[in-house]
Amino acid sequence: MRSGFFNSEIIGYDAENMPVFDRAEEASFFAKYFSQFISNGVFPNPSTNMQVLATEGMQVKVSIGVCYINGYMGWVEPAETLEIEESDTRSRIDRIVARLDFTDRSIKLFVKKGTASGNPVAPELQRDYDIYEIGLADVRVNANAIEITQENITDLRLNTELCGIVANHLQHLDTTTLFNQYQDWLNRVTNEAETDLAEKKQEMETRFNNIIAGFSQNFDEWFQDVQTTLSGDVAGNLLVKINNIDERVKVLEKRIYGVRRNIETPDTTWERIEDSVGLTANATHDGTVVQNDFDNIYPWSDIISCDVSADGTINSYYGDPDFSFENPQGYIMTKFPEFWWKREQKDGYEYIYISKTEEKGFRKSESFMMSRYAIGGTKEELNCKSGVEYIIGANTSEIRESAKAIGNNWYVLDMVRWSMIQLLYLVEYADYDSAKILGAGLFHVNNKNIIKNGVCDSLGMKSGSLTSDKLEGDSPNEPVIYRGIENIFRIGFLFLDGVILYLGVETTAIWISRNPENNIEPPRNALEVEYENYEKLSYNPPMGSGR
Repeated sequence: MRSGFFNSEIIGYDAENMPVFDRAEEASFFAKYFSQFISNGVFPNPSTNMQVLATEGMQVKVSIGVCYINGYMGWVEPAETLEIEESDTRSRIDRIVARLDFTDRSIKLFVKKGTASGNPVAPELQRDYDIYEIGLADVRVNANAIEITQENITDLRLNTELCGIVANHLQHLDTTTLFNQYQDWLNRVTNEAETDLAEKKQEMETRFNNIIAGFSQNFDEWFQDVQTTLSGDVAGNLLVKINNIDERVKVLEKRIYGVRRNIETPDTTWERIEDSVGLTANATHDGTVVQNDFDNIYPWSDIISCDVSADGTINSYYGDPDFSFENPQGYIMTKFPEFWWKREQKDGYEYIYISKTEEKGFRKSESFMMSRYAIGGTKEELNCKSGVEYIIGANTSEIRESAKAIGNNWYVLDMVRWSMIQLLYLVEYADYDSAKILGAGLFHVNNKNIIKNGVCDSLGMKSGSLTSDKLEGDSPNEPVIYRGIENIFRIGFLFLDGVILYLGVETTAIWISRNPENNIEPPRNALEVEYENYEKLSYNPPMGSGR
């Protein structure tokens, strides 16, 4: 068993008359000591600490900052520039790492080159006896790229598994055992009197909190002593960073994004709640890059257009060298990942929530694909690519049959999937008025004014429009795009399946199908029919006439 630190005593002298000590220790002992209190990662303040930024050409820059790996500290000052190798005809993902090398006795920055592929992945981190790496950022090197832009860089610093923020182990100790003891006690006294139970529970919670407080106090006292062994600003900065760990961890643990609005208000804007508070979401109106925090938040970050064959095979993704809006191997679709959602009304407010993980009361939206463009081609042979004209003059039944002719699992856009996209839009932009957010849209498309798909191709996966000079007037005619779906909002026509409306003079009703296999053409004037495989909603549309 090793222990320390204790004073060494001189037990002799070597050939050069230098003293020999009985308890000399290596730097690894001191590193082991510190690693028990401080976790791996980069320090949280400032927010640019060791951030990877695009510079010029095929170069990236690692900003000034400090990291901590297994008890060893490394810092970048001044900022360091790293070269990224040019790609071939396929894309790849390189990973920028800080590498602790015990053989070289150093912490240095490296570029780990990825493997070129149609669906590239970043290289794994090396963590063994000789090397321990933390990932700072992933850099997507597109096919034939001659420049790295900031949108090609994915920041990994807040990913606990790959990097993480330096934290105080004592303030974030594993409390599983303590909690299990508390839970066992709670189960044993459940049958006791209610008053006695409340008193015991309060007592146990107080003891639990005192234990945590005691660990925190011990660490603070220890760290005050450690400061005297560190020099100048290093000690002060380290103390500030550790004191701010609690707030940073709270931010990292949040997972639910939401909005709410007063049901009675005529205002189109919603209030951001939960983890959406403080986030910014802008849409472009001229193709320039705008700030949108949701670009890096799941599920919005994982929405992507792709080339899909009739049998469901994904041939390529947007950004791959062989991807083309105009000449796909199959059909240009946009893929939406699975997510969990909740919509409710209470206390005069309507709430919408989106989460990556399952939460109590939430429903799951399975992953699905939707055509990037309005249905084009002809009623007999549908097409989905850039440059083709919209189909005008067809009905939903005709389009439904044409979709089935493509292959299995091809359907007309249904109400459920359309509603999921609406939920994503509302939580992201917090405003009903998509004209104000995205652009004017298309409201006067007819046989005399045929619009072709692909107007917004140059925007890629951005949301918005190419110009905002048509937001006013009686005849708005500006195509818009939302997360890889062109003209999903603000359009004068849309083929929509899976919904049956009855708008009578005295009563109304609405049914929806959650499985597109069950979609049918609803009969007219059939209010009281129980549609098989359709769900009648408790919500009733406004009074009107007809079906």
